[in-house]
Amino acid sequence: MKVTTTYNQILKIALPITLGGVAQTILNLTDTAFLARVGEVELGAAAIGGVFYFVLVMLGYALGTGAQIIISRRAGEGNTGAIGIVFDHTLILLAGFGVLLFAFMLCSPVIINSIISDDAIAAASNNYIFYRSFAMVFTMAGYAVRAFFVGISQTRIITYQAVLCCLLNMALAYVLIFGKCGFQPMGIKGAAIANAVSEIIAALYIILWAMLRKPFKAYGLFKFARFNKIAAFKIVEISLPIMLQHFLSMAAWFVFFVLIEKMGRHPLAISNIIRSCYMVMMTPVWGFAAASNSMISNLIGQGRKQDVLPVLFKIIKLSLFFILILVAVLACFPTLLLKLSTNDSLLIADSMHCFYITLAATIIFSISMNLLSAVSGTGATRSALIIELTNITIYTLYIFCFTVIVKSTVEVVWLSEIVYWTSMGIWSYYYLIKGKWKNLAV
Repeated sequence: MKVTTTYNQILKIALPITLGGVAQTILNLTDTAFLARVGEVELGAAAIGGVFYFVLVMLGYALGTGAQIIISRRAGEGNTGAIGIVFDHTLILLAGFGVLLFAFMLCSPVIINSIISDDAIAAASNNYIFYRSFAMVFTMAGYAVRAFFVGISQTRIITYQAVLCCLLNMALAYVLIFGKCGFQPMGIKGAAIANAVSEIIAALYIILWAMLRKPFKAYGLFKFARFNKIAAFKIVEISLPIMLQHFLSMAAWFVFFVLIEKMGRHPLAISNIIRSCYMVMMTPVWGFAAASNSMISNLIGQGRKQDVLPVLFKIIKLSLFFILILVAVLACFPTLLLKLSTNDSLLIADSMHCFYITLAATIIFSISMNLLSAVSGTGATRSALIIELTNITIYTLYIFCFTVIVKSTVEVVWLSEIVYWTSMGIWSYYYLIKGKWKNLAV
């Protein structure tokens, strides 16, 4: 499918992904809201365990993003036959990678116990990671299918999948965490099992959709002809910098919570509440970032490099428009989102300053994330990695300084998000206007 550069085309790609992101965000918010009613240990452990899980899962997501860039490029070129080859090799690579990640998660206590000082939080985090790990292979396979749909700009199914996952998780989490319908209360173990089961079913759903729907048979999916080393190498070559980029980003996020944990249970609980709210605020941007990545690769495949920056600025305008509306509503009713996360009045009161900081950070994020996604969409994934590495260094030094050396407040530590996304946007914009990406081949 060859994309156009209209606002309607952008929304057609971005909105289904955004709606899917809303469902996924509700899932995360549900876990936080339920566990906040169990205790601060469980709430803090969910933050540690959840971020640890996403550090790993984002590696697979990144590999899928690399495949998505190639699929988008082939779609722009009109090379339908090559799309199935890229997809099949991506599915094989991701499924194998999922097995490795599953094995690694089973060894997670070695890492968690060595870096978490609170024994109760460490034990609960390990419990959460163990049960969550059983969905890893299915989640990885689902990312391969997601890359295909975003790559061909057919994103509606992503909404359906996310809504299914969200509804299943909400029901299962309520039953298992609190012990309803004859089950014993499981607390954080119940949250992890609910997440794992819902992710497995959602992954199977999107895989079967791709396998059985007639319009997608023309792409030659699931043929699994002989292994093509060149095709596999190209996927890895494009994806590896993105994988390292996502790993660094999520690892820094994990370090953030590990250092916050050193400040005590209460700052950690505050940060988990803010994390959930922050993810809600960021949700509208993810769809536009995916559109930026896919559309730019598609346009280059069509030979329309002159349209890359104009369509990017259109995407940023739409992204900023939706974010400003959301931020305005939340600024007027700040406790609305916080009360969904917890019923603890002290936690809500102590979270307010961090909440306003993340409102400001989200506005900057809506611009910078699209710029960074555009860099990757051009095929310049190594340059995107360098940009990420530069900003992660700044970010990590900042949070280390204000948690370990200066021992400042949790609000000052959360200002790191503004520092990080501001620097990210500046470097990404500088790379795009220099124009070196015009000579790259994917």
